[in-house]
Amino acid sequence: MNPVRPYSIKSRSSKIADISNKSWYYTYVLWSEKNAQFYTGTTSNLRQRLKEHTQGLAVSTKHKRPLRLIYFEACLNKGDAYRRERYLPR
Repeated sequence: MNPVRPYSIKSRSSKIADISNKSWYYTYVLWSEKNAQFYTGTTSNLRQRLKEHTQGLAVSTKHKRPLRLIYFEACLNKGDAYRRERYLPR
């Protein structure tokens, strides 16, 4: 007897619900117009983090303003987001 369960719509919808209840983690790339350099970062609240960067509240980019968001992507877990941040160019 095959132990693999047949595919059903019910199991698929529960998987979709599991994904929608999880929080997202974002990896982003900023471009400094002041010194023409990239800055990469990871956060769980992209809007708030961008606000901190643009207002000069983030120590890491305070001296690099003005900044422009040029890329971001969403990950389902923090580890993937941090691995992706290390992979992207700096």
